[in-house]
Amino acid sequence: GLKTYSLNDNFFQEPSWGFQIARQRELVGDNLSLLNVADGYRGVSYACGVLLCHGELTGGLLTGNKLDFGWTVRAGARAGMLYQQNNWSWSTDAGQDYYFVGDADRMSSIKTEAGYRLARNLSLYGSYMREKNREASRERFTASLRLFF
Repeated sequence: GLKTYSLNDNFFQEPSWGFQIARQRELVGDNLSLLNVADGYRGVSYACGVLLCHGELTGGLLTGNKLDFGWTVRAGARAGMLYQQNNWSWSTDAGQDYYFVGDADRMSSIKTEAGYRLARNLSLYGSYMREKNREASRERFTASLRLFF
């Protein structure tokens, strides 16, 4: 995926945006299902002291045989903050998505992530995420090594 946060001020009003195309496990009802996902967002970002605060409208298309009709669409909103200093970064955000095809549902989520730059193009990240729909919730801890190019 690709994401960008463009800082807004009195002179510049560029939108923040991002997208991802992935095959990942999603919480469908009370089960985790492997789905194809195409998600995107568009929003705004502002300086909040040493933090970058952001808010976005989100949307996506999901496909897979575990969905009622083999596909669904979702839309929602997300807000969060980002802190970066030297080699460290930290972010947290909360969101709410609504699903419109098949059994209508909603998913609330919160995610926090910390990263440390090991080299110019290499960083180590750890994250925690909690998702909840009407039937179930899940928590996920991840560690990742990311190469940037």
